[in-house]
Amino acid sequence: MSANLQFDTLGAGPPLVMLPGWGMSSTVWSNLAEALAGQWRVHLIDLPGHGINRAIPFDTAHAAARVAAAAPHHAVWLAWSLGAQLALHAVLDGHPAAGLVLVAGTPRFVQGADWPAAMAPEALADLRARVERDPVRGFSR
Repeated sequence: MSANLQFDTLGAGPPLVMLPGWGMSSTVWSNLAEALAGQWRVHLIDLPGHGINRAIPFDTAHAAARVAAAAPHHAVWLAWSLGAQLALHAVLDGHPAAGLVLVAGTPRFVQGADWPAAMAPEALADLRARVERDPVRGFSR
């Protein structure tokens, strides 16, 4: 695996990995992480291309493997949105975890024959084009 992901750690106790969602850094968890640090060793991992980590060519399998390489074994994972998707993939690919808490996550972001309850590929292409034109207003419809 190429360059390792950078992360912050605080507290003492059993390991807890916290992953943010798309477009966010792990600072989104700051208040909760500080509250949990009295009982947990909290690992705040920014996703590739987010927060303190540089961008990489992004695909789910590669990003999940990078996150798993930064995470301690047998941790509880608390992950939101894209972070939830990557946590689920990491564990399904064999990274040992004590538990998963997935907030507003989906196993698959784009529709497929086996997962129709996701975004249509055309809608994703439209979203991507809008965000590339105007990153702030691109999420408005």
